[in-house]
Amino acid sequence: MLSKKFLIEKFKNSHFRMNTLTVQAAFKGWKIPYEFTEDLQIDSIEDTEVFVLSKSLFKNTQKPTARRIDSMFEKDFGYSKIARFVNDKAELNLVKETIRPYYEKI
Repeated sequence: MLSKKFLIEKFKNSHFRMNTLTVQAAFKGWKIPYEFTEDLQIDSIEDTEVFVLSKSLFKNTQKPTARRIDSMFEKDFGYSKIARFVNDKAELNLVKETIRPYYEKI
């Protein structure tokens, strides 16, 4: 259901409509506004608010377990195109082992 509180736009070249949301994120002390539209424009960094998890839509989200993160990594890695150009299974496993420690940060 679309909300009248947010701008309603056509999604790409389809007949679907969606709300445009503005999300605020804090990164190393800088306040960086992200707008999920095709044209990302930052007008003013000073006038933005910092993202606070406890006040957000995601406040009741539980942190994923290690098992769940492993499952997510395997699924995401499967969607990647790495296996298309790394044909050797040993090399592919080495790539996975190299990327895995950084997965949560990515």
